Amino acid sequence: MPPLPLGFDFSRPQRALRQPRRALGWALLAAGVLALLAAMDRYQTELDGVEAVAARVERLKLRQAQAGATKALPPAVAAGLRQAGIGAGLLAVPWERLWRAIETSRGDAIALLSVDLDAGRADIALAGEARDFAALGEFTRALGEQGAFERVSLVQHKLSDGSPPAVVRFELRLTWRAPAAEAGA
Repeated sequence: MPPLPLGFDFSRPQRALRQPRRALGWALLAAGVLALLAAMDRYQTELDGVEAVAARVERLKLRQAQAGATKALPPAVAAGLRQAGIGAGLLAVPWERLWRAIETSRGDAIALLSVDLDAGRADIALAGEARDFAALGEFTRALGEQGAFERVSLVQHKLSDGSPPAVVRFELRLTWRAPAAEAGA
């Protein structure tokens, strides 16, 4: 008796096996697009809120200037204006550019312990530890070459007391440079 042909064809994948993967791919793409749209909507809502607060602050400042020095603002309004000014100053800080400059300059031999920001003076105080003086010098030089800072100053440094390994504790003062787009405005 001759063998029966079974008819297996491995050269073409069967449609039934291919279809679920395509549907899953489209579903994941649609979910990603929906998540992107939701994030964009949230960002626009937050941006509109920030712009509304900034416009209100400007209106209040104009109203205060028109009222003159004869009429004092209530303490609650004055405190609100100060807080709004601080918030607007923090929003104007070019955060992404500054953090990128700090992180790309920092090597494995540098540990940052604190970052203090003074938006009014366009100033950042960095406190940290370096493995040695050479690493601190390299970090300071790299920060100066980033182009994001007008001035990089070593405010203080000292060799740590205690058990080995000794590290160099330091404080740097960075004054950031306004981006070209903001400098012209």
